[in-house]
Amino acid sequence: MDTLLKDGAPRINKNFVSWFMEKRNVDMIDELKCVSQGCSCEVTKYEKYDVNGFRFHTETHQKGRANPKTINTGVFTKGANNFDYYGRLQSVYELTFNRTNVQLNFVVFKCHWFDPIGGQRSDKSIGLVEVKPSTTYSGADVFVVAHQAKQVYYLPYPCQKAELKGWEVVFQVSPHGNLPIPSDDDYNNIDPPEFEAAYEACNEVYQQAAAQWNRQNTAYMAYIGEMMISMSTAAEPNGHGYAEGIAVGV
Repeated sequence: MDTLLKDGAPRINKNFVSWFMEKRNVDMIDELKCVSQGCSCEVTKYEKYDVNGFRFHTETHQKGRANPKTINTGVFTKGANNFDYYGRLQSVYELTFNRTNVQLNFVVFKCHWFDPIGGQRSDKSIGLVEVKPSTTYSGADVFVVAHQAKQVYYLPYPCQKAELKGWEVVFQVSPHGNLPIPSDDDYNNIDPPEFEAAYEACNEVYQQAAAQWNRQNTAYMAYIGEMMISMSTAAEPNGHGYAEGIAVGV
């Protein structure tokens, strides 16, 4: 498709867009003829867009949100070459095709796609998909029709071992109001030894994080206790203690 758009079909010295525009007199449906004449020069741009039960945000909009509770920039789509494409949403454009007696509106997403080969790996036995956001898809077709997009989010590993550094786990987001229906494949594809190993690795990370939190919490509470004793002692003239106006924020 990249070659077709840039250089045209074999033995045709025109790119696909120019060739398609010349087909306006060919017998075709009105909608296709409308698209063949190109879109209006006026394009509407959005920072967020709802489609397929998902609410997408561009990266610019996401970074401008104060204390966001969700990250809505992850995009996933199936490619025609049997590759899965993962990326982040950069821009949303609404194109208007109105150069014939029919008007059509298309919304497209411009995304930063990760490399589907060097920036992606998976383990089907446990349903794990990982991506490396630092990689970039080398193709020119960075746009996808909004209705072909699904939402995902990426979670980095808390443990940055050499084999995990730079990789993030992909989580599929369910459309609003639609929970995924369990299937037999959700259970039949699980390899017990590998699942057990993955569980032990995750549990080890959790235990390390919990132990670190407990040490920090114990030290912090000891500090608060010492501070309270110090303030209480300083506020005892002639042996009569008082603690008016003392507030401790935790």
